[in-house]
Amino acid sequence: MASGQDNLVVSKSTLNISLSVRNYSTSPVVQASVGRHWYIERLASVGLLALIPAGLVYPNPAVDYGLALLVPLHGHWGLMAVAKDYTPEILMPAAKGLVYIPSIGTFAGLMYLNVRDVGICGAVRAVWSL
Repeated sequence: MASGQDNLVVSKSTLNISLSVRNYSTSPVVQASVGRHWYIERLASVGLLALIPAGLVYPNPAVDYGLALLVPLHGHWGLMAVAKDYTPEILMPAAKGLVYIPSIGTFAGLMYLNVRDVGICGAVRAVWSL
């Protein structure tokens, strides 16, 4: 008899959760901007999936510059998501500002590697040949 009552409690809990999720809505403007951003993030991820093997098989400057753009961008979006999820609202401006430091530093370092040195793909090949 007790197990039947436990199932009833779980059912009510599940019903309450599903009702609260179903009642949540955002404005069409917010939905459109989130959808566009999500779509652009996925394009960048697919671009990385294509560029990384291409850079290992056929290294060239176009692949190096593509990686120099997409790797920091992909990391920036990931760090920004972490900052939004785990930072209290009062500290949000500072957290968002701090996310730009590693993003800009990574981009600058990779561009320096491309312009002044052997490039990203050449550096990876050099490290692997050790």
